[in-house]
Amino acid sequence: MISLYVHIPFCLRKCKYCNFFSVQFDQEKSTRYLNNLFKEIEFWKEKLAKDEVKTIYIGGGTPTIYDKETLSLILRKLKESFNLVEDAEVTIEANPKTVDKEKLSKLKEEGVNRLSLGVQSLSDRILKLLGRAHTAKEALEAMELVKETGFKSWNVDLIYAIPTQKMEEWEETLREVLSFFPPHLSLYSLILEEGTPLYDEVKKGFYDLPEDEGYEMFLKAIELLKEKGYIHYEISNFALEGKFCQHNITYWKNQPYVGIGPGASSFYEGWRFKREENFDWFLGYSEVTKISKEEEMKETIFMNLRLLVEGIDKEAFLKRFGVRVEERYRTVIDELKRNGLLEETGERIRLTNRGVFLGNQVFEKFL
Repeated sequence: MISLYVHIPFCLRKCKYCNFFSVQFDQEKSTRYLNNLFKEIEFWKEKLAKDEVKTIYIGGGTPTIYDKETLSLILRKLKESFNLVEDAEVTIEANPKTVDKEKLSKLKEEGVNRLSLGVQSLSDRILKLLGRAHTAKEALEAMELVKETGFKSWNVDLIYAIPTQKMEEWEETLREVLSFFPPHLSLYSLILEEGTPLYDEVKKGFYDLPEDEGYEMFLKAIELLKEKGYIHYEISNFALEGKFCQHNITYWKNQPYVGIGPGASSFYEGWRFKREENFDWFLGYSEVTKISKEEEMKETIFMNLRLLVEGIDKEAFLKRFGVRVEERYRTVIDELKRNGLLEETGERIRLTNRGVFLGNQVFEKFL
């Protein structure tokens, strides 16, 4: 089975921290995009004719910048072209400013059963600093609409460790979001990417970064979410029982996926490749790498370790690679256990609570 990612590169305006391939909506570019998107879907339709598709994730950009008719066209094309398993997870990302009851109802009607809402903060001051196109009021209204529409599952994206962000603002955002009881939350520490406007502003001294790089904010989030019954199942992700994001689990288990659209990445038949970041992307790839068995083993280890509940399944690893992870990497595993960063049972190897906060140090040991 395989997962599909579809990249829609258009947005209302580019956020000041974003380094993904995205542009402001333009009708001429949109026409080119849709024509080329359907060509690429046809290409992969033939390639994946014998594969079952377990998840589709439509991201961006802001996919919901399109009207409901265009979104229906894209969704129908995907459903007609690929062999979706029964009850496949179909997710679409949305900016709060671009959703209304009619559009959400249409998405649900067309088979979208999971929505990911990019809220990021419920402080208008922080939203302005980030360059977000929506207000806190619009985010609150969007969450209410999503609940009313009755999606099987839905997610809220939030960002912390933002320049000048105060703990009180972060805690207030968390408490307000939790009042809607979303089935899933993704909490990301802000990464300042070189070449973005926010990176330049911080480098010029316009803003100071939080002294603890958001460590205390993350601890507070873990505390509040666990109180409400959320499972901390991946380093940055929390969900109610049965609401884990199946698409992202494909990435964390280092399983095959195909990216469709400009700038979309794939891992398929032992190759990693990325489409070019332009509007004739289907003509070529910007990055193509053959992954050796050794590289795939190492990638699988540190991606699996991000899954805090599952971790590395020893038997699954043996079945996939023909070697026992606990034997091949015994020296590294024992060192990390002595340092209190890993725990091991007969079936699994997982990060400890301490290891969650020092994950990069753990992952580097396997590289």
